[in-house]
Parts: sequence; structure tokens; C-alpha cells
Amino acid sequence: MEYKLGEDGTYSSEIPQAKEAGTYTVYWKTVGNDNYEDYESPTGVDVTIKKATPTLTWEDQTVVANGKAA
Repeated sequence: MEYKLGEDGTYSSEIPQAKEAGTYTVYWKTVGNDNYEDYESPTGVDVTIKKATPTLTWEDQTVVANGKAA
């Protein structure tokens, strides 16, 4: 199997990676041998990376808001 990121990407056996939030299209193809031809997928697969939602955790702490402990 080979993959590429976006229509203009270059096929590689490395799985595509992205770090930024957004939607990406991944294309794939199988590489044939002496008995089989290559097959390139006619459409890609859309993959979405969402922005992470930070989670804050405090143990045994007091938060003061407007002069009052919460």
C-alpha cells in the first residue's frame, strides 16, 4: 500500500501525518507485482483532525473568584 496527502501529494509507503487541525484527503493505491497491476483509488478518504480541548485538573486546591472560594 502507498498513500499520499492531497491530490498533489507524492505516493509513499509511509502513512501520511498531519499536526494542524483541519480536514485532509488521503489517497491510496496498491502496488502490483509481476502478476498484478497497480490499483489507484479513484477517490480519497477525508480525515478530520479537531482542535484539542484542554482539560485542567487540580487536586486539593481552592479557587478564589470575586473574593469567594469556589
